[in-house]
Amino acid sequence: MSWFTAHRYFRHYKGGIYELLFEGVKHTETGEDLVVYQHVWPNPPNIYARPRGMFFDILEDGTAAGSPRFRPITKTNVSDIITNWNRDQAIQDIQRKPSLKVRQIPEVLDMTYKANEANLKGPAVIKKP
Repeated sequence: MSWFTAHRYFRHYKGGIYELLFEGVKHTETGEDLVVYQHVWPNPPNIYARPRGMFFDILEDGTAAGSPRFRPITKTNVSDIITNWNRDQAIQDIQRKPSLKVRQIPEVLDMTYKANEANLKGPAVIKKP
């Protein structure tokens, strides 16, 4: 298998979002097929390599047994996940600040949505606010 650029999105079984950057990369010592992927959200964008079989395997034990380690998602799913997370965070912030007037809530949610939209129009890396 020769390597190729993938640029597909996956959701880890623990909730993080990752972008598959390259598939079919070879390990220099073992010749094993690797995938190169980047953590996109919610933590800082680190780049990792993992054996291809491990990336696409089905978990055998634990709370996520029987589910894939990384489940494919679309860029639209990425946007929805982040928008919902941002909205939930904004609501929690509002609930912690009783001085915030009820009429300001739509403005806060709108600002959160616009910030998320700007992130998606930029580079592939989506950062947690």
